[in-house]
Amino acid sequence: GIVLPKPHMKLRGALAAADIDQQYLARKLLLSPKCVSQRMTGKYPWTLDEVYKILDLIRVPHDQMAAYFPPRGA
Repeated sequence: GIVLPKPHMKLRGALAAADIDQQYLARKLLLSPKCVSQRMTGKYPWTLDEVYKILDLIRVPHDQMAAYFPPRGA
């Protein structure tokens, strides 16, 4: 069968490298862990405000947003 890549693989790697888990991310974004999980799996889109906060947390310049948050989470 075809194995589809998990959404947001680059983001997941960057969060792991920064030692940021979904619980911590949820607290930083003022979201529930379930909300973070649903965004990570592509069920719901990230808001622009959340995207900028995450990029700041993982210390990625905002102009690299598309690498971490590609269209439709691809």
